[in-house]
Amino acid sequence: MRRLLLVLFSLIISCFVYAEDEVQPEAASGETVAEQAAAAENAPASAFSHDRPFIGNVMSSGADEHYTLVVEKIPHMLYVLRIDGDSQQVVDNFSVLTGRNDGNKALRGDERTPEGVYYTVSYMDQSTMRRMWGEIAYRYGIGAYPLNYPNPIDRIRKKTGSGIWVHGLDPERQKPVTEGCVGVQNGDLERIKPVMGVGMPVVIIDNATFMTGEEYAASRKEQLGQLDSFIGAWAYGDFDTFQSHIHPEYSSYAGATAKAYLEKKKQLMALYPEKSIEIENINIYKQNSHTLVYDFDQFYCAPNTVTFGNKRFYLENDNGSYKVISEEIASKAVYPYLEPRIKSFLAEWQAAWESKDIDKYMSYYGSRFKGLDKWRETKESVFEKTENISVGIKNVRWEMQGGDRIQITFLQDYTSDSLSDSGVKRLAIAGCPGSYKIESEEWSAH
Repeated sequence: MRRLLLVLFSLIISCFVYAEDEVQPEAASGETVAEQAAAAENAPASAFSHDRPFIGNVMSSGADEHYTLVVEKIPHMLYVLRIDGDSQQVVDNFSVLTGRNDGNKALRGDERTPEGVYYTVSYMDQSTMRRMWGEIAYRYGIGAYPLNYPNPIDRIRKKTGSGIWVHGLDPERQKPVTEGCVGVQNGDLERIKPVMGVGMPVVIIDNATFMTGEEYAASRKEQLGQLDSFIGAWAYGDFDTFQSHIHPEYSSYAGATAKAYLEKKKQLMALYPEKSIEIENINIYKQNSHTLVYDFDQFYCAPNTVTFGNKRFYLENDNGSYKVISEEIASKAVYPYLEPRIKSFLAEWQAAWESKDIDKYMSYYGSRFKGLDKWRETKESVFEKTENISVGIKNVRWEMQGGDRIQITFLQDYTSDSLSDSGVKRLAIAGCPGSYKIESEEWSAH
């Protein structure tokens, strides 16, 4: 806990530490920042109109509804984007303050705003900041959202500094710049707070890339195609193609080099050639032509493990091609993901049984099923002699048994022309969703 508090203190204090050396120029418009803030407090949500209405720095495919911030440093604008499925809509936009000095942040104290793809990591309201730091907290208005600067690419590039926030502003502030943070008038921040939260993507760039619908669709198709190529090469064990997507300066969070990473992947491809990798909730964030982030939920299934989590691939431009230079993964519970797929498997097996389609029914049984040929012979005989079969399934429970093996237990009610019984059925299945196979089957009277 003490270590966590020290890290948090370090993140926060770095937004304060250079304030004493700051000069106090007039606002560029001739108004003071205080006057601009007063006008913003009662301003309505900004209407967005552009002959190229799509921002090409943010794309998606089947994404859960969420909001993303895009910050332009040169025109000092912030755009709030609503993302849902494959669609994008700019729902608000307004002016902001950025760092005193131009260019991308590289060093602690350079008073530049970093450029790249970041995520909010927490929220502090004014009362929280005031309890921790006293009167200095008023500089940051109604609240602050710290970002995860330095991100993985920043760390590889050995950038220093911390404490980069999206924060409110003191209404009496006279300076139209920050020490590197993104400063938002309190009225604007208050208005967008309902859609803000921890984990919100924030893309910071010099200028946004505005596109027509056709340009946006073409760029989106290109970026999704690259992701499909990378995931497909991984899933099907195409090592040469997989390797072509890895940046020569790749470094994992733990410090593994590209060579070590690729050697490990090659070994795993050889050990587990049969695997399933499914991705969904795909989001793409671009810092124009320099860096790109693929952010998605990934289900990975192989004989040795089954996992589910949020994955972020960080890519950097290498001689004209985006290549993976780092990655992050945050584990999620796999049970909610598997639950509907296991129930779907059971429903399909049940339907094949009731329809008496012997080939379809036997397709749910694997080669490891003991007495497979005899089982087929027995079931085929029953199907031929029976006109009606009804199979009821209820109280389904299941649990992982290690690797890709799952035990399913349920109450089964069976009724045919000549037989009716109820009991507990236990199925041991193996494999991945879409290719599950029954390896053993047991029934006991209820």
